[in-house]
Amino acid sequence: MRKILSWTLYNESVDAQILPVENEDVPEILEICAEALAHVDNPDRIKGYLGKATKWSLSKKCVLNGKIIGAYLLNEFPIQVMLDDCKRLFKEGKFSVCDFEDYEKYRTLRGLHGLALVVLPEFQKIGAGKKLRDVPLHMGYDYIWGMHLETLKNIEQWTNFGRKVLGKFTDDEDETVYITVMDLK
Repeated sequence: MRKILSWTLYNESVDAQILPVENEDVPEILEICAEALAHVDNPDRIKGYLGKATKWSLSKKCVLNGKIIGAYLLNEFPIQVMLDDCKRLFKEGKFSVCDFEDYEKYRTLRGLHGLALVVLPEFQKIGAGKKLRDVPLHMGYDYIWGMHLETLKNIEQWTNFGRKVLGKFTDDEDETVYITVMDLK
């Protein structure tokens, strides 16, 4: 049985709204990402990478009582480009593991890349992450894919949701990275 940490917070989660990201939201969202992912990487690197890689017009924020409590950062980077790069780097000896299932079917499909889904720690376990996670289901894309660091310890959550592990590799910092994909049509 799930423990309700705060009935007020739990009850308010029903009112959490998923909204488009406005230009003025970007700095705050990047700070939220840096805070939520600080245990994984340097906050400045997180903000720098996500600030450049995110297509803000596709991304969504989660707002509760006027406060941004989370976001799902997205772009349209095709999975096959990234996987082709990984295979090339593996052949060059820059990845120690590169085990990918057949991904050829995605070459002709329209895909969405989930860069980061974050919720402030004090608002986790109230349904905000699930609301954000469901956003791509209704955006009209053929599939969504993402990369998941093993240190995040959330690959089981993503596979339970319907993501399939397409492959994994070990990067140059000896971190295992899973590549997941989910067909949306």
